[in-house]
Formats: sequence, C-alpha cells, structure tokens
Amino acid sequence: MVPCPWALHAMRLLAEHPAIPFGIHLTVLCDGADYRWGPLTPRDKVLSLVDETGYFYRFDRMPDFLAHARLDELDVEFRAQIEAVWRRALAECGSQRLREAERHGFTPSDFAESELAAFMAALKN
Repeated sequence: MVPCPWALHAMRLLAEHPAIPFGIHLTVLCDGADYRWGPLTPRDKVLSLVDETGYFYRFDRMPDFLAHARLDELDVEFRAQIEAVWRRALAECGSQRLREAERHGFTPSDFAESELAAFMAALKN
C-alpha cells in the first residue's frame, strides 16, 4: 500500500531485487485510529477522500467515505499511487514484474457497478 509508512522500504527492495514479482495494493482507507495515512496527491486535489483530520477515512467510517468519495478523485489518487511505484521500482526493472493491482477496503458493490467498471477501465489506459 503505497501511502503507508513502509512503502518506500518495499519499493527499494523491489528495485534492488528485480526477480521478485509483486502487486500494487491501492488504498484510500486506513486500518485503525492509531495507524493512519493520507493521499500521495496534494490533499486539496482529493478533498472527498480525506476526513476532517486530513487522513484517509478509517474502515469504521466507511459510510462517510462512500457518501463523500468522488470517482474522479479516486482516479487521481490511484494513478498517483501507481505512478509512485512505477518511478521507484518498475522503471528500473520493467512492468512485467507487476502481477496484480487491487483495491484496499472496498468492493465493487460499494459503488454503482457501472461507475466502478468505467473507472477501472479508464485506470488501465
């Protein structure tokens, strides 16, 4: 999960060990009150994704997140997370190492199915 504190360490390891396949675990939710992270994108560009403290919403505030999150801002943040990994780990070793990309903490049923399908298709471009 790229916005998390240990992501830089993981990306350094991937750059140093090009044989390791990996996936990108996209996230816009935090696990708990004491372990928080925020967007890679400047907060003023993704205001619908952060709570009143400037961090991503916690899992226990999923209804608040779903009420506020905008798909265009999800697109901006997910692209920033992918680009961060691309620059750090993939650029040196090639995209064939990327085996998986997934979302952390929410499922397609959390959003209107057609909206999420369109978003995920756009993300691949």
